[in-house]
Amino acid sequence: MPLFGDFTYYVSTVVNSPVSSASRTSVVLTPGMRTHLGNDWYFLAGVPVPLTKERVGDIGMIFWFMKAW
Repeated sequence: MPLFGDFTYYVSTVVNSPVSSASRTSVVLTPGMRTHLGNDWYFLAGVPVPLTKERVGDIGMIFWFMKAW
């Protein structure tokens, strides 16, 4: 059933550890959800939550539309 048939929660982790000592390591957790929209299309959304003071970029909500082949 679209919108509810493949509803899944997930947590993604990104750790950015630079090679040089000029920058510090940053860690971001992104809890999110994925759902099937029908006809092999999926919708994904997440909210990045920084765990360290250092940030790689601007933080905002993430939305994806994905087509499975």
